[in-house]
Amino acid sequence: MLDAAPGVIYVADPKTYEVIFVNRAFRDLLAEDPTGRRCFEAFQGRDAPCPFCTNEILFRTHQPYQWEFHNPVLDRHFHIVDRLIDWPDGRTVRFEQAIDITDRKRAEAEREQLTERLTRSNEELEQFAYIASHDLQEPLRMVASYVQLLERRYKGKLDSDADEFIDYAVDGAMRMKTLINDLLAYSRVSSRARPSEAVDTSALVRDVMASLDLTIQETNARIEVGDLPIVSADPTQLWQLFQNLLSNALKFSGEADPVLGIQAERDGDCWRFAVQDNGIGIAEEHQSQVFQIFQRLHSKSSYPGTGIGLAVVKRIVERHGGRIWVESAPGKGSTFHFTLPAMEG
Repeated sequence: MLDAAPGVIYVADPKTYEVIFVNRAFRDLLAEDPTGRRCFEAFQGRDAPCPFCTNEILFRTHQPYQWEFHNPVLDRHFHIVDRLIDWPDGRTVRFEQAIDITDRKRAEAEREQLTERLTRSNEELEQFAYIASHDLQEPLRMVASYVQLLERRYKGKLDSDADEFIDYAVDGAMRMKTLINDLLAYSRVSSRARPSEAVDTSALVRDVMASLDLTIQETNARIEVGDLPIVSADPTQLWQLFQNLLSNALKFSGEADPVLGIQAERDGDCWRFAVQDNGIGIAEEHQSQVFQIFQRLHSKSSYPGTGIGLAVVKRIVERHGGRIWVESAPGKGSTFHFTLPAMEG
């Protein structure tokens, strides 16, 4: 039975280190039968007992002992279980079972290396985005200032083509400024993040609504807010998250007066929020696209903006360990769902 068992099995005398039995799987792995030799010689290529030998632990505890080991002779990783048993000849022996986990360990190492490379790449990209957007501010400010100066001094004094060119230049400079500011905000989600703390989302949403009061009045919007919880989050980023979602809902309201709803319900160790509107909606094939940076579904003449707001929202939610998705249909409004960690205790 032992000879037919999967995995490596061997039996050794813990006092003399003599190998008493080796099953077929181990013999095939070693390409020899080491029975009668000392285990540290046969398995480790050593001339003295191994410093990591488990014999002392087994005799002290009389309990099975689990460990992992990389065998340098075989260049294989094993998960090992050692125990003391009574052998038929009356001796107390060390009985060792081992499962080859080399493939798993190599996959884990490759995954760790990939994760490290991705983390390093993301950090470099964030740093690049921050530096690029920050360093572009000053020259763009100069270009915008002089183009606006041209507009004030010479608009209407030259021909219609000149006025049109000036308008294009002013519009381009202002859009570039907005784009750079949005890119800077996107990069700061990670680079300027604050530690999480207890945040009363009910009070925070009231503050966000107060900041949008003029737009709410102009659009004749109605916002219904349910009971909202206390969550663990960066308060500044959470404010930005709700501000972006509510602003979008008000912007894409269509012809009807906006009606918005904000609800939350417990979902395991998280809170699941829902921000609902009665706006123009999003076709199913575009619902993942709206969370991508600089992705727009409408022309800037129809709806202004750079298309970065929902990308920032997604980045904030994921930075907090949550996820975000949207349920929507054209002409039937949208509901943005996202999860945030609940306060412990």
